[in-house]
Amino acid sequence: MCLGDSYIINCPGKSKPQKGIQIIEDFIKTYKGDTKNKIMLYLYLDPVYINVHKNYRKSFEHLKKAYELGIANQAKKEEVLYRLGRIAHEELNKIELAKYYYKKFIKEFPFTDRMPVAKSHLRELSKR
Repeated sequence: MCLGDSYIINCPGKSKPQKGIQIIEDFIKTYKGDTKNKIMLYLYLDPVYINVHKNYRKSFEHLKKAYELGIANQAKKEEVLYRLGRIAHEELNKIELAKYYYKKFIKEFPFTDRMPVAKSHLRELSKR
């Protein structure tokens, strides 16, 4: 696998640079190893899709897959669940989906600092 510090990677024996993101996507599709590694790859691709490609739909898909595989770290799980609600709400304009993830966030993390903000977003969306 040809990975490096940039998103476009020169691989030995290739005449054109490979897109690093596509290499990782292809690897994830066939990966049969530890689920924790797959979660890590999904979480790695999330900001790449947002910062490099402005593709919030793909970012959302990767966060959702990571969440569904079972993120063990509670702080990371909290962040991912909250971001699923925010991306569905603010970037994808999927109101029912955003409500679903905000409700799930509030139920799973009732004592977090983000909970009041999630409740506020949920109230705002319920008015629509």
